[in-house]
Amino acid sequence: MTSAILLLGACEPVADSTLEVAPASEATANEPAPAAPVTPGAPPSGSEEQERQAAACDEETEAAIDRSVGGQLQAFRNGDFDGARAFASSAFREQIDVSEFRSLIENDFAVLLSSTDHTIGHCVTQGDRANALVGVESDGEDVVVLAYRLVREDGEWRVAGAANISRERPTPPPIEA
Repeated sequence: MTSAILLLGACEPVADSTLEVAPASEATANEPAPAAPVTPGAPPSGSEEQERQAAACDEETEAAIDRSVGGQLQAFRNGDFDGARAFASSAFREQIDVSEFRSLIENDFAVLLSSTDHTIGHCVTQGDRANALVGVESDGEDVVVLAYRLVREDGEWRVAGAANISRERPTPPPIEA
């Protein structure tokens, strides 16, 4: 099975085929990481350093990520590539049109087109960014593990990229500042 990365900004390649869609500019690399999400009723974070550290997803965040990933998978099952692309980050949508998106999915992520279920596994956030391992089941196929990268835009988690890591890595790469 061929592996590919849909989008990985300024991250190290995880697979044998890379499509870099939103490279980080030098200015972005020097900016501080976004503030961590605020949970109602939780004590305020102690310092800027704590806000820059990745943390396990809370239940609300994991549920929101599950809705985004699940919605995109449902659109793929329905053959609705416009609808699936709507779950992608704005940077991804600006650089990849529907035709390129369809080709990428059909050639490198065909399992997504016939998925029957998915499970969100290890999930971490850092501000408005998240990484999640997602197990995707398909009829008659082994579970495929994808490392998803997501960004929060306008309060919604959007898919910024994914890599098939079933045979490559047991955990997602760290979130880079």
